[in-house]
Amino acid sequence: MYEGSDLVQDIDEAVVWLKQAATMGNPDAQSKLGVAYFEGIGVERDLVKHFELIAQSAEQGNTSAQLLVGFATLEGRRN
Repeated sequence: MYEGSDLVQDIDEAVVWLKQAATMGNPDAQSKLGVAYFEGIGVERDLVKHFELIAQSAEQGNTSAQLLVGFATLEGRRN
């Protein structure tokens, strides 16, 4: 999903931090965590959580999340 330099990839740890940041209202974390729920990376696939998170992010002005909400709505996968 994401790559860093000089770090060992740890999806589980990444999800912990994304969840914390998303809970605190960070729109980038909400969007990335929403994608993780859509793809089932580090979490069980959950389209309801996916949409809730990308919608929260989009409402805060995250243009990438706004695009994802548009695609989700177009494809009929809002929940």
